Amino acid sequence: MKTILIILFSLFIFSINPSFGQASNDPVIIAYKLVNIGNNFFNQNKLVKAAYCYKEAVRLNPKLAGGYINLALVYYKIGDYPAFVANIKRAASLGDKQSQRILSVLAP
Repeated sequence: MKTILIILFSLFIFSINPSFGQASNDPVIIAYKLVNIGNNFFNQNKLVKAAYCYKEAVRLNPKLAGGYINLALVYYKIGDYPAFVANIKRAASLGDKQSQRILSVLAP
């Protein structure tokens, strides 16, 4: 519960548009902000919190390849290789070149 409150508070703080002083309700912008929050959690090795942020980001913006890549990295780090590959494939299907290169190395 505390994690969700921290994430919601962070989203509120980061959703303020400095030029207009208004909160953003655009799911695409919120998704990018969730990825940034997830990156902070990832860098602190708080992988469950990072995964939650990345999952929410791709739920809000299913075309956000970076969200799938970062989620894949969480899965790789915890040893869930099928989930890692699934997320890399999703990012690659969105045209992400790095994910496509990873898949070419993984493919026999």
